[in-house]
Amino acid sequence: MNQPIHKQLREIRRDQHRLQKHVAAALGVNHATYGSWERGQASPFLHHTDIWATELHHQLVATVDGAVIDTLVNFVAALPVLRRGRGLTQEGLGRRTRRGVTAVHGVERQVQAGGGLLLSTVEWYVAGLDYGIGLAPAVLERAA
Repeated sequence: MNQPIHKQLREIRRDQHRLQKHVAAALGVNHATYGSWERGQASPFLHHTDIWATELHHQLVATVDGAVIDTLVNFVAALPVLRRGRGLTQEGLGRRTRRGVTAVHGVERQVQAGGGLLLSTVEWYVAGLDYGIGLAPAVLERAA
C-alpha cells in the first residue's frame, strides 16, 4: 500500500487485462481524462476514485500502520473530528502538511458540506494525520 492510489489502480487494471478505454467508459469519463488519472497528471474527485476502485472490484480504505480501519468514504466524513482527536488545530495541521491553515479549513468546509474533494487533497490531509489510504478487495454481499 505504499504506492499512490492511481498507480495501484493502474496495476490492478493491467492485472485484470482490461483496457483503459473500457474502464473509462464504465466510469463515464473521457479516455484522455482517465489516462491522466492513471498517470497521476490529474487528480480525480474522491467519488470518481471510489467508483473506479469498485469497477476493478476493490474498495478504498483508510489504514493505520498498514491495517485497514474503515472505508475511505466513511473515514473522510470524520476528518475534522480525527484532526481534533490527534490534538491538532487547523493551523497545526496546516504547518505539518505545509499546505497552510486556509487549505485545511477549505477541506473541512467541503467535508461538512458533503462536497467533492480531490483524491490528492484527501491524500495529503490523511497523511498529515498519520493515516494512510489503500485498496482492499471488495467484499461481496451475499443474498439472504
